[in-house]
Amino acid sequence: MSEEIGRVVSTEGPPTRAASFQDVYANQIRLAVSPADFTLVFGVNDDRGPGFTTNVDLVAVRLSPSAMRNMVRACAKLSAAYDEVNGTPKVANEQEFLVRFNEVVNRNK
Repeated sequence: MSEEIGRVVSTEGPPTRAASFQDVYANQIRLAVSPADFTLVFGVNDDRGPGFTTNVDLVAVRLSPSAMRNMVRACAKLSAAYDEVNGTPKVANEQEFLVRFNEVVNRNK
């Protein structure tokens, strides 16, 4: 068995996937919040030449507040484990991102 934050899930046998399941790579994310849910829009940077890059949205995922909190806890745990093995990657504007993210989370407590 493997641990998932908030509950234990079985890892016996392959996971069940919807026919519409897609494996998507993303290198950028936008976040939005409403009283009912959090929306994460994943996409990629499309480099169109020197000085011109645009973001292309690939998929949006909406989460309930409790699912978002569980995901944030799980991501923090995974990120710490990654950093321990690989070192901490540099993130552009990391401090600004953390300030804005905490503002959004704290507004919806």
